[in-house]
Amino acid sequence: MSIFKGAGVAIVTPMKSDLEVNYDKLAELLEEQIAGKTDAIIICGTTGESATMSEEEHSKVIRFAIERVNHRIPVIAGTGSNSTRTAIQLSQEAAKDGADGLLLVTPYYNKATQNGLIAHYTQICNSVDIPAILYNVPSRTGCAIQPTTVAHLVKNVDNIVGIKEASGDISVGAKIMHLCDGNIDLYSGNDDQVVPLLSLGGIGVISVLSNVAPTYVHDMVTKYLSGDTAGSCKMQLDALPICDALFCEVNPIPVKAAMNMMGKEVGSLRAPLTELEEPHKELLKKAEENGVDFNAINQKVEVNSDGSCTLTVQIENFMQEENGKNSSVKVELDSKDDAKTATQKVAEKVADSAASKVVKDSGLTGEAANIANSMAQEALKKGLGSTGSTPGTSSSSSSAAPAYDPAQDDGTDEEFDWSEIESEFPAFSDDLAS
Repeated sequence: MSIFKGAGVAIVTPMKSDLEVNYDKLAELLEEQIAGKTDAIIICGTTGESATMSEEEHSKVIRFAIERVNHRIPVIAGTGSNSTRTAIQLSQEAAKDGADGLLLVTPYYNKATQNGLIAHYTQICNSVDIPAILYNVPSRTGCAIQPTTVAHLVKNVDNIVGIKEASGDISVGAKIMHLCDGNIDLYSGNDDQVVPLLSLGGIGVISVLSNVAPTYVHDMVTKYLSGDTAGSCKMQLDALPICDALFCEVNPIPVKAAMNMMGKEVGSLRAPLTELEEPHKELLKKAEENGVDFNAINQKVEVNSDGSCTLTVQIENFMQEENGKNSSVKVELDSKDDAKTATQKVAEKVADSAASKVVKDSGLTGEAANIANSMAQEALKKGLGSTGSTPGTSSSSSSAAPAYDPAQDDGTDEEFDWSEIESEFPAFSDDLAS
């Protein structure tokens, strides 16, 4: 059984000014990813700067992510190491803490022979009872898993279920799928090769791009898996400028810079990684202009002390303020709210805010304003997909108006007959007159 299908985010680890892990910010990022339709969280991978964490800190970050996500989507723990013993310890700890799976990079620096890799992975996976994904990234580790080795491991170790293929060589992915007879979950490890690997039978991506555009990457994979190959391919090609920019320096330097440019405040990087160089910052800006708009994520999640969160959503067009900026609403969400509940809460809050502005702009006051506000709320909620009724209003008197049809518009304005309102509510005639 697959751990996940779709787009899993190789999430960054946010840092405070003293380069300690910023757990409050990590909680915000996790909530934003879930709200953005990410299909899995991959914590403490390369992008998460696991190589500069102590073992204790490494396990603590994994544990925090597991507890925060709370089974809403799978959490996959990066527990690989150049030491087999260390990898076993980290993997056992993650399994005990409730990880849904492991991501196991090849040993780095000391490398290993192919027989060494077989022994390494077999020992780790035999020490736990949760599924594992191999991670092939020879450009980082100097150690490549050969397709024949992958096939041997899949056939002989029950809980090795997938591979994150990041060699950059499409033929490697093809050989893996051929030798494994398709009995392995293939994930792209490169954001610029998602669709090509999906075409070989892959089921998703473990993505750096998802840090800045989670919905985009999710939709790209979903389109392909649902049969819209042309749409998925277009999204892949459109994303190439931003993919190039996100790897203009060693990962995660560019993606952290991009997130900070977005106002995410994920902090700096631990040495020996350094801040993005100025020419490459310009590259990120140009990529944003020509590719995926990663500033399109127009929501911010703040985590409250009780574990709930406040979602601030930017409201465009009809909620525009006098200074030309878009207004925003804050929505209180419980940490256990599912996507449907969260969507309904957002719709209701937006409707409430929008209705208030509409009534304010109308000039109505007193009880007439209250009635108009209730009716506007109900109509807007229906338009936004919320099924709940506003307290104090009846469903019979608050049906939404038909959708505007430009083809039926003759260019003239029809004057509203206020006399009907006056006759229904004579006590409000003074308010209406004003």
